[in-house]
Amino acid sequence: MWKLTIIANSFLMLLFWVFAALLAEPAYNHFVQYADADLPQLPALTQYVLTARPLSLLLPALWAMGSVSLLVRLREKEPGQRREWVQLHSSVTLIVGLLLLILSLTAGILPFLNIGTPL
Repeated sequence: MWKLTIIANSFLMLLFWVFAALLAEPAYNHFVQYADADLPQLPALTQYVLTARPLSLLLPALWAMGSVSLLVRLREKEPGQRREWVQLHSSVTLIVGLLLLILSLTAGILPFLNIGTPL
């Protein structure tokens, strides 16, 4: 069961990444891909998220590699230690995934609200 939990956590991180990419997509389409020439400068957070979009694919890939390494390492552990590591992996997956979602949501909304835009 612990193996399925770690594998499910890897897929959950991939889902968090997909939803985070979808949340930043309207800002990318409106302000980068189909932008007019006279648009104001984007907030720093939005610029960072939009320029780091290709690199953000590394997060679920590295998470999957770390999960495989954890699966291999946990085979020799006792059940109590396994449970603690799986709980830690699940907690960190949720925290990192939610932070990724919040960051992308904030970056996607800021340019439309004109918050954080330089004067």
